[in-house]
Amino acid sequence: MAENSTFFTLSFDDITNDESEAKTLRRWSQAPDGLIVISGGPGSGKTTTAYACLVEIARSSSGGITTVEDIVRTTVDGVNHITVDGNDDAHLDGFNRALQSGAQVVFVNSSPSLLKVAFESAVAGRLILAQVEADSATHAAELVADAAGTAINDHLVGVVWQTLSTDSETGQRSAHYNFVSGALDR
Repeated sequence: MAENSTFFTLSFDDITNDESEAKTLRRWSQAPDGLIVISGGPGSGKTTTAYACLVEIARSSSGGITTVEDIVRTTVDGVNHITVDGNDDAHLDGFNRALQSGAQVVFVNSSPSLLKVAFESAVAGRLILAQVEADSATHAAELVADAAGTAINDHLVGVVWQTLSTDSETGQRSAHYNFVSGALDR
């Protein structure tokens, strides 16, 4: 476990507003391969959504799940975590180490330089969760397609774009999602 980290245990039911949102994320997390893009602005809850996906994947997987992140504050039971410093070369090295270790599922957070290799890994038969800062789901898909240099829909499970708002009366935060399914949405 990473130093000073806590175990992440939230489920889709904990982070979504209704059963249809939870059902979409659950279905996407059960995809055997392809690319799931988790997008939104800074502080929108992207990492929380990604970690809920990892919890779901780890429940039904026998292993081979790795994250590549700048800072690991939270860990998931059954998921390996590779911590890298913030530069592009370190992210690429960490991603390659994850693949070389046999990871079939990889989550990479906010590293635009990795989008091409992440997409190529999805094409090669892995399930890749890529976190992207974007203004909309469409914008996130465009960023990945531009980085990949090709159309991505045939290898796309889906794109989720989200915002986070706080109820002025209760102070409760909640995510608001926009889902765009790809060709691999099963």
